[in-house]
Amino acid sequence: MLVVDRIGKTYPNGVRALDGISLNVAPGEILVVIGGSGCGKSTMLRAISGLDTPSQGKVVLDGMVITAPHEQIGIIFQEPRLVPRPQVLLLDEPFSALDAFTRADLQDHLLDLWADSKPTLIVVTHDVEEAIVLADRIMVMRPHPGRVYEEILCDLPRPRDRQSAAFDFVKRRVLAALDRSLERAVITDDGETRAAAGGGLWW
Repeated sequence: MLVVDRIGKTYPNGVRALDGISLNVAPGEILVVIGGSGCGKSTMLRAISGLDTPSQGKVVLDGMVITAPHEQIGIIFQEPRLVPRPQVLLLDEPFSALDAFTRADLQDHLLDLWADSKPTLIVVTHDVEEAIVLADRIMVMRPHPGRVYEEILCDLPRPRDRQSAAFDFVKRRVLAALDRSLERAVITDDGETRAAAGGGLWW
């Protein structure tokens, strides 16, 4: 079990990047983290990996507090390559520089590799469809400072059909949460909350 216990991060220049992030990630779970610029997604991954020390709180893997890089936690930063299988693998926009076809192919390849040994995956992405293709759970973060805004379970059967009504329903839910996290939601005349027009352009 990976436990992130109320971690915060304030840089020497006074910028508060993370504030009170708490989450439990079960063995074999795929957690996808999504959010607008400035919400601390990469900072959180660095803290989990042991590459950076949080100002408050702690990261615990199977009862051990992570204070430095650990052999059972691997991390990939914006590179389309896969590494030997640690217990926890952190991926920060691993397919961001690729075209849509290649991204989809590597997403499927990643899931095939994951299915062999079921490591815990934490994936940061700006791509909503990628989040839904991969995730068991999607965590939407809110910026300035970064904190958890909403968690959305994604229990669609795999392999996931990007053209299905169920996929589209989850996509609309994630986009609405992203808009609300950036305070771009609007209140309708009947008092209901909906995403603002053009809400898909949240990044």
